[in-house]
Amino acid sequence: MIIPSTNNYPLRILKQAGVNTVRLRLWHTPKFNSPSSFRNVEILCKEIRSLKLNTFLTIHYSDTWADPSHQNKPNLWNKLTRPILLDSVHRYSFTIGNLLKPDYIEIGNEINNGLLWPDGSINNFDYFRRILKTAISAIRKSSPKSKIILHYSGLNGSFYFFKKLESLDFDIIGISYYPKWHTKDLDIVALHCYKLASTYKKPIILSETSYPYTLNNLDSTPNSVDKPSDLIQDFPATPEGQARFLNVLSQITEFLPTNSGYCYWGGEWLKDVEVDQIPKSMWDNQTLWDSKGVFLPIIREFKH
Repeated sequence: MIIPSTNNYPLRILKQAGVNTVRLRLWHTPKFNSPSSFRNVEILCKEIRSLKLNTFLTIHYSDTWADPSHQNKPNLWNKLTRPILLDSVHRYSFTIGNLLKPDYIEIGNEINNGLLWPDGSINNFDYFRRILKTAISAIRKSSPKSKIILHYSGLNGSFYFFKKLESLDFDIIGISYYPKWHTKDLDIVALHCYKLASTYKKPIILSETSYPYTLNNLDSTPNSVDKPSDLIQDFPATPEGQARFLNVLSQITEFLPTNSGYCYWGGEWLKDVEVDQIPKSMWDNQTLWDSKGVFLPIIREFKH
């Protein structure tokens, strides 16, 4: 998450490097003045558009991080009945679409197991689907030009997931891909994405991906990727290995049967930087800049 600035400097240098889209996360009511608050996201959207870049907004439908293991409701919605919760989802989604008009918008973040737990858990599939349908309807009304994305983390189970949701009115399949947690075989990634795109006739966006340029820990917080066993064979944790990883992903998305792309996650999360209430960084060895703030070779891969 890039914090709003007065000179757009981070955004300007990313644009010069070839980045054309910036992904932002939105939390409902964060406890602190988070970069993910509506006010800061609104400011960022204006900065991004001023540079003629695309906005890619992920609505977490939570006050904090949402992922396959965490999909807590906003505190303000905790005691709502299911009909009123659906109405709140519609009103909130409509407001976001109407005010921000993002080019791309994800209905939830990594929703493998549902969202707005416990009501919207994947175990309550019919209601989970109603939540998605309600949010999609609100976005279609308030921001009809926005491309709607449903975002799944990983490859395993994704065919079954999108099969059950294929009748919904969405535009793009979003996939998180991290070698440590998903697969270290890039051929499998390519084949899986090709089959997804061919089966559901939708573009694929790798909504999140990253790779380390070093295994060294650069601050006092343990790194999320820190062992040789986390790496892909022949892709060392070096600046060149990191760049080659993104080069291959660029080729994979370029040759899919539908227009596709990727977003690099945590590229700005340098050491000693606090991001959304988390001090230091678990991602400082996977960034686009080195520990001295100098761009790494990976930046040239965005030209693809």
